[in-house]
Amino acid sequence: MESQASSYIPRTNNAVEGWHFKINSTLSGSHPSVWTFVEKIQKEQKFWEEEIPRVRTGLGERRRKKYRQLDDRLNIIVSNYNTALGTIDYLKAIATCMYDYMY
Repeated sequence: MESQASSYIPRTNNAVEGWHFKINSTLSGSHPSVWTFVEKIQKEQKFWEEEIPRVRTGLGERRRKKYRQLDDRLNIIVSNYNTALGTIDYLKAIATCMYDYMY
């Protein structure tokens, strides 16, 4: 069975939009020089070279407890699909799980 850190499936593109905002906010002005851009990309690469091992081991996880619990519940539902649940019950279980955490 895979570790929880590697079984995380983003439900939105917020991570991409967050990264885009981070890059845009670190660049000065809307038209940075090539050298400024290369410098910022190098810093970003260094950051991720240090961050990826932490994320893979689960040490770099920054998600809220609420969403970690939601992922755990969804993983249980998904793992029981073939063995215990029919399609309709499976979809109802996912919908109920998501609703409980949204409201």
